Amino acid sequence: MKYYSYIRKSTSGQIYARQLKQLTDFAKQDGILYHDYDLDADKDLKELNKYITLVTESRTGTDQSRPALLKLIDTMKLEKLKTNEDICLLLVECTRLGRSYEGNMRMFQELKDNDIKFAVTTMPILDTRIKHNNPATALVSDIVLAVFNWLAEQEHTTTMERCTAGRQQAKERGVKFGRKNMTADDLPSEFIKYMKAVKEAESTTVTDMVAIINGKLTRAGKQPISRATFYNYKKLYESTQE
Repeated sequence: MKYYSYIRKSTSGQIYARQLKQLTDFAKQDGILYHDYDLDADKDLKELNKYITLVTESRTGTDQSRPALLKLIDTMKLEKLKTNEDICLLLVECTRLGRSYEGNMRMFQELKDNDIKFAVTTMPILDTRIKHNNPATALVSDIVLAVFNWLAEQEHTTTMERCTAGRQQAKERGVKFGRKNMTADDLPSEFIKYMKAVKEAESTTVTDMVAIINGKLTRAGKQPISRATFYNYKKLYESTQE
């Protein structure tokens, strides 16, 4: 059987360590990985990918446009069609697919329709590699899957409602969200020096001006700016010259 796994984190600040630990512990116990496999020693994950093709992605659970996941599903379907080999998707949790009940159930059904197995490492009953001779057991598995996905969506909805209520209460207390309004004091010194020195001839394009400023910013160890930011800076700078 050929194994794939998809692990997702919601923000760029999070890490995959917990999910990788759960995945490799399950794989060793299940015999997919050899017992002495050491995740800590396998820094680049090359050894793990010999046994499980690992796909990672940074997307929120409600974002259904997850290119890495959608590409993985297409890859597994194509692999199944070409080789007719048994294929299984390993998930640490159902919520790694997302927190949309309808979206998750649709994906699980797509896997079933294409004869692709899946196993949720934290819920042994959700393992379609096991052939249930008893129809009642298979029915329970489907019910558990549906209920778990529904609960995941409800939990996410409740969390979002609490966050919205918290932001509203903060606004009522005078707390302001978003970026602060820029002033001339916030303009990079490199930008100001360039704008003071440059004589904006008609032949000088915005692209050239941005390129020169970005060169100065980069040499100073600062982040380059976009054309949109340049226009905002320029407008703010000109307002100080009036």
